[in-house]
Amino acid sequence: MNELIDQLYYVLQNPLVTPASIISNIRLPNYSHLEFRKEGSKLLASLECCLEDGEHMEFLYCFDENDFLERLICMSKETGIQEILFDRTKEVALLQKRLLQTKKEMSAELAI
Repeated sequence: MNELIDQLYYVLQNPLVTPASIISNIRLPNYSHLEFRKEGSKLLASLECCLEDGEHMEFLYCFDENDFLERLICMSKETGIQEILFDRTKEVALLQKRLLQTKKEMSAELAI
């Protein structure tokens, strides 16, 4: 249970990725384009790269007003297929659900 609490705390209190770390990635040889833009209080970063297999991908990072990563989406430039790699809200909800389930199981064991 402590491990779940630690995981939840980490996801809630850690930016995970920062705009500055994305900027440093553009110097890597497989990255080709980086663009930042604002949408309301959100900061969006679009980073294009070429994977080892030659596929061109775009990674869209969405940050809140505190520069905490809210969501990371990757999209194939060839197929247009998108995949959500990280969603902070969903991750927090999943960890909270697991924590409550573990607490319920522990309570049931103590009642026996």
